[in-house]
This record gives sequence, C-alpha cells and structure tokens, in this order.
Amino acid sequence: IALYDKIVNKFKNMAEIVAIETIEGFDKGCRGVIAAAEIIDGIQSDTYSPSNYMLGVIDRDVREYRGEMPESKCLLILRLYSIESHFVNIEVIDHILKTFTKGTLTMFNQELKESILRDCIRNMELVYLASLEALRGSLDSCYSADFSYKKSFGSLKNKNLSDKIFDKKTDLLDFASNLSVNYDLESLKKICKGKVLLDFFSEELAKSLKKLPDECGVGAVQHCSMCASGIDNSCMYNLVNGFSSKQIPETSKQVYYSEELSYIKERVELLSTNINRQRVA
Repeated sequence: IALYDKIVNKFKNMAEIVAIETIEGFDKGCRGVIAAAEIIDGIQSDTYSPSNYMLGVIDRDVREYRGEMPESKCLLILRLYSIESHFVNIEVIDHILKTFTKGTLTMFNQELKESILRDCIRNMELVYLASLEALRGSLDSCYSADFSYKKSFGSLKNKNLSDKIFDKKTDLLDFASNLSVNYDLESLKKICKGKVLLDFFSEELAKSLKKLPDECGVGAVQHCSMCASGIDNSCMYNLVNGFSSKQIPETSKQVYYSEELSYIKERVELLSTNINRQRVA
C-alpha cells in the first residue's frame, strides 16, 4: 500500500489507496479486487459512471498465458508479472550506484549502467529456466513441475533442484519457443515471479558492484579521480560500509518515479481528470 501510495501520490495527491481486505466482505489479494470490480461494473446509474471513481489494480501473474485476463472498466492489470518486476531496470541501477558506492554522479555513465544490466541478465539463466518450469506447470495440470510459483527464491539455491531444472533445459527452451518467450529482460519480467526476479537481480547487481574497484579505468568503468591520481586503497567505486545485497530490493523500491511505472500513475490521473470534469459539468 505504501509503495502504491508513493507511485500515485508522492508528487500530487490523486487517490486514496486501500487494501481490498480492509473493505468488509472481500477477500484479500487479486481475487478480492476482481470481485469488487465486477460489482462496480454492475452498478447502474444515469448520472455517474462508477469506473470514474474507483480503480482496482491486480498483478498480471500468468493470466495472459492461461487465457484468464479479466475485463473491467475499473480494473488495471499490471503490464508485468507483479509490482516488484518493475524495479529491474537502468534507473534502479543508477540509484543503487549513487546510494551504495562512494563515487560522483559523473562516474555513472549510461554505458556503465547498461553493461551492468547486461551482466545481470546474462547470469540469470537459472531463474529464466525455473520460471519456464513454473509456467509449464501452471498451464499443464498433468505436468509435474520441479519448481512452482509458490516456491521461494531461496529454494533455487538448492543444487539438486537447480540441476534438475538445467537437465530439462532443451525441453524448456522448446516450450518457450512455442510461446515466443525469449531469454531477455522483457520476458523475464513477464514470466518470473516479481519478488524472485528482484531478489536474483539484487544478488547479481551486488556482485557487479563489488567488482567495480578492480575494474576502475577498464572498459565502461570510468577511471575515478583517486585511482587516476595513484592514491592507493581509495577507489571511489568502493562500497559504503555495511553494504549487503539484502539492502537492494527495498532500496530499489525507492525508484517509484521510474518511467516503467508511469502508466500506473497516468491511469490514476485519468481517473482524477474524469472526476474533476464531472464536477465542473
């Protein structure tokens, strides 16, 4: 709720954000939101359009692949798997660099951020294959999946499980090809559970950050002024004291102004515009 409030209301108070379970008679989660949207759609009025006043937001999950996309005038279905999926991007990398390293803003050029993002994606093959495994199990009730959307990020660190998933790589890639799902960031954000994707991304991003002092002045890593001056043990790419990869997921969510989230704010702003227009009329 706090995150959606920042996305929608940080710069302009446009809407009251509430959890569906706080409204009497509704279950928590997407199921409750969909039920509420159906009731709102059924309200008859010659004066007011209920969809101009209320908007439900639900995760996309894998509804599109299952052919279960609900239709409602007062429902916004996220474009990605879940809200966490929106925090894996260049803007987040920029924020993390500025927050957890000792560098100046001019050091973090676009080339560096793009290089870090490519490295992170390149090292996320396991989460891609595991998500394909979970998706296959979600679409085919007869398929016995070794990994499901109910399992956590930590379970993928089990070597026996990861080995099983990699053993199925050829079959999983054939499955992906039939669905036109590629090994790229766009597909990862649609088929991977958002929290799992963000946790994986955070670990890979932390690894990239820790390598920066050794790479200072090489390739996309611009030479910092300390290293360029020959001052030992003072590289400006060094991480701040106490840094941990576990800090990245929550810190990433501070980038609520990301362009990737703009469609949510724009949809709520349309709601606000409709209300004001009706008031004027």
